[in-house]
Amino acid sequence: MKKRGMGVIYCLMLILLLVSSVPLYAHEDELESTPQVVSYSDPAHLHTVTLKILGIASIIALAFVVVAIRYEKQMKKSKKVVFIAIALPLLLASLFLVGTTIYTNIVSMTGGPVHWHADYEVWACDKKLDLIDPKGLSNRIGTATLHEHNDDRIHVEGVVQDLQDVSLGGYFETIGGELSPNHLTYPTNEGELTYRTGDLCPDNKPGILKVFVNGKKKEDYSHYVLTHVAYVPPGDCIIIDFSPEDAETTNKICASWRAKEWTYK
Repeated sequence: MKKRGMGVIYCLMLILLLVSSVPLYAHEDELESTPQVVSYSDPAHLHTVTLKILGIASIIALAFVVVAIRYEKQMKKSKKVVFIAIALPLLLASLFLVGTTIYTNIVSMTGGPVHWHADYEVWACDKKLDLIDPKGLSNRIGTATLHEHNDDRIHVEGVVQDLQDVSLGGYFETIGGELSPNHLTYPTNEGELTYRTGDLCPDNKPGILKVFVNGKKKEDYSHYVLTHVAYVPPGDCIIIDFSPEDAETTNKICASWRAKEWTYK
């Protein structure tokens, strides 16, 4: 029986060792080819460290639970010690999690979590394109911070470390497309559609990729960060239009603006 108990402990110690070593060997090839200096003040790195600590703390606590159950009779006189051994790792890990969460909020570009929205429409040769439908319980295309819910609306939710992470170009990258100068790639239910300035529309006229923000043409559109508001309107109406006309303004307007009788004037 003692050998069996020691076997359980050895297995748990092996799992603990493997979990603690994962960050060291993950992406080993990348680390060898591209040396990096890790900053412990970097929120992204802190998140990784926090997950690692929580994992280790959970395994340590689990190890003590298994040992306590296995040797219940022998440990009846040391209940307080066993309780502290189980609770302390989880308590310390929880305190670290709270601390890193507060720190991440303080050093973020937004000073904490935000909830911004902007509506948009994508048009190609006078045909409105619809983003691929979301699947799964999350009901979203994109990440938790930057996504769309099958509503033609850009959602920015959470802590933003860098505003360019939630730029218009960043949004298209997040949903699996691309929006860069003279180039548009958009994932739809019919497949991935790509348009480049100069490509022909069905009428054999070369199209020009343009982006309008609140009715006005935007030049550096891939780096545009939507207005920091929760409701649309007054949140942005963004029109991405691939068509032969090279105009400075657009008559196309988001459905949410039309519904509330908002105009570009």
